[in-house]
Order: sequence, then structure tokens, then C-alpha cells
Amino acid sequence: MINILEWALNKLSSHNFFYVIVPWDTSIGIGSELIRLSLVKASILGKKVTFIKARLPFSKLITKVRYPQKIYTSIVSELIRPEFFLLRIFLEYQEGFKFVAFRIIRSMFFSRKVFNCEPSSVNHWIYASPNKYYESRPPNCSLLKIGRAFRNLPKVGLMDHINVDCKSAFRELGLKDNWYVCLHIRTSNFYKDNADYRNANIQNYYQAINYIISQGGLVVRMGDAVDGLIKSPIKGFIDYPNSVYKSELMDLYLIENCRFYWGTQSGIIDTALLFGKPVLSVNSINFAMPGIGKHNLTIYKRILDRKKNICLSFEESISLYNEIISSSYIEFSKNYEWIENSSEEIFEAVLEFFEAIDKEKLSVTSFQINANKILRKIARGTNYSDNLVSMQAIFSRVFFGRRYLQNWMK
Repeated sequence: MINILEWALNKLSSHNFFYVIVPWDTSIGIGSELIRLSLVKASILGKKVTFIKARLPFSKLITKVRYPQKIYTSIVSELIRPEFFLLRIFLEYQEGFKFVAFRIIRSMFFSRKVFNCEPSSVNHWIYASPNKYYESRPPNCSLLKIGRAFRNLPKVGLMDHINVDCKSAFRELGLKDNWYVCLHIRTSNFYKDNADYRNANIQNYYQAINYIISQGGLVVRMGDAVDGLIKSPIKGFIDYPNSVYKSELMDLYLIENCRFYWGTQSGIIDTALLFGKPVLSVNSINFAMPGIGKHNLTIYKRILDRKKNICLSFEESISLYNEIISSSYIEFSKNYEWIENSSEEIFEAVLEFFEAIDKEKLSVTSFQINANKILRKIARGTNYSDNLVSMQAIFSRVFFGRRYLQNWMK
């Protein structure tokens, strides 16, 4: 039905477009990546895109929905085509009923041992048209054209009325006159998982936090409310998730208006990339770091060889690229362990970022350029495929931190 409807509306519309059907339980980070890659594909195809979020019927009566409901209807871009309200609601609930029906059928006819995954993991992002999956590479499209689409996306921002609605809470948080940085440190609180290897210790961030505050800025912690995470208050460090102003729209507003985003490689880092904000990523673990801005920098957790009890060199770490992205952590952890960035490493990365934040682009060394060439070469050889998700590594402009890389290459 939706394909026929899309065809009919395309005939009546002044712009060709396609729908992206979004499962109801995508997180804000996954949702941001979905939007960004959908815009890449829209640019390649010369079309506009409309997001239809599958709504879970009676969700407020059944469960507390923790996933984003508003990001898909709160952002604007020249490549995004809004849908008529009633038609959008109809389509969203139609997809929601289909989703629930799928779960019922699964529970009746399949055991978890056979199926072994949630519906959102089967077709994590569903493309109604023109291709089945949103991340699939358009046919007969050159690598050059795809690269241009990644690097020349139009600006994405929030609707004007959202900016007005969030200004009061913004002032109440004490952010009226100061520039500020958004900081996200992953915990296992949101997903209630045991993926501790992806988390980081906030204690190692305090030296850099105090430096930013000494330069006249504020630091706003993003993410989920976590009791006892901050042992003692710091003037200039705002624990926003534990405030009464925490909301999805406020998350978006804070990220869109920050000076730069600083965080672990998870969650709303994709929201910062969607808004085109300068991004400093620390404690990263996936070498395929997306991002095409002029001020994107990252440093990685070290990899400890359990058998030799030594940390791997840069070349040894990069050689594990395919193993890291393709194996489960259980498999990887049999031989290796992730070691968090130290307080000094994080502080040096922040200093380097400050040196370039007001310049036109990062000033990079031959070390950094060569490291990125090595990364892209390995990405092409081991992870290159016909989907846009994997191809992000090839077009990435995220550089390894200069001081960190020099120590890593020794």
C-alpha cells in the first residue's frame, strides 16, 4: 500500500521523494544516524525524504517508552519533505500495528533459540522504497558521487518553534551567557547491559573539565540520569540529565547550540554529527569512526594483549580492524582487553582541540594524515561493501589525536 501511495504522491508533488519507515524502538543515537545516512542517500538520488516512525499502539498504556518520539518531526533540512499530519499519523500507526503483529507471530511460531533477536534487529531500519534497506548503496553509483554526498550534506537544524520553547529551560540551567560544551560518557544505565568495555570512568575527565571551565566555558553532561555518578558538585559543570529540564527536545537543543561535542563513541554522538557540530571523541573502540566535518578528532582505548600482558602498537591495533568490527566482544575479549584513556590523554586531546576550534579546520601532521590513509586502506580491503554504513570509514575526516598518536606509534 505504501509503495502505491508514495507513487501517487510523487505524481502530485513538485519533488520526488521516498519514505523511510522507522521502527518504534530506535534510540536517539541510532535515529540520528538513520536520518544522516538517509539524507546521504536522498542527495545521491536527487530526491527528498520523509520519515514515518512506526508507533506502538497504546504504548503509553503498555510500557514506558524511552525511545525518541520527536526527532523525526523536529528537524528541518532542504532534503527533508514533511508529510501531511493526518496521513503521517495513519502511516505511523499502520506500521506500528504491523510491528506488533510481527512480534505476536514470532512468539507463536518461533522460539527465541531459533529466532534469537528482536524485530528491530532483523530489519533495523526499513526502507519502504526504493530499496529494502536504507543503508544499501544505490545501484550504478560511483564512489566519487557517494563521497560528495557524504561531505556536502545541507545543514540540519531544529524548527523555529522548538528553539523558542527550549529557551526558558536553557536559561534556567544557567546557560544564558556562557559558551558550553556537551559531554557524554557512556554508562550501562540506559540499556541495562553489561557492555562495560564501552563505558568510561568520569574521574578521568575532571582535569579536562576544569580546564574548559577555566577558559570561561561550561560543561553540560548529557545522557541518562545516573544516581551518584558525580560525587561532588563542580561550579560550571551542569548535571543536566538529573535536572527537571531533561527531555528529548532539550537534548537536541543543547547539542545544536553547543560550541563542540565531547563524548564516547556511542549514543548521541551521532546527533552531534547530524547537526554538523565539531566532535571530540575519546575512549573510542571502533576504528570506523564516522564524521566528515573539519573539526573532528578522536583518541582510542588501548588494546591490551592478555597473553603478552602488553598494549598493542598502532600498527598491531589497526591490523585487528576487521576482527573488532565483525566479532562479538566475548570472542574479542578472550585474547584482548580495552584500556581506558588516562586523565592526561583526555586532557591533551582537549588542549589540541582548543587549538583548532576557532580555525577554519584542524591543523594536522604527517603522522595523522598517514594514520588515516592506513585506516581507509584497511576499511576498503576488509569492510568495503555495497552499504552506506560500512562506507562511512572510507569518507571519514576524523583524525587521530596528534599527541596521542605520536605516543601510540612509538
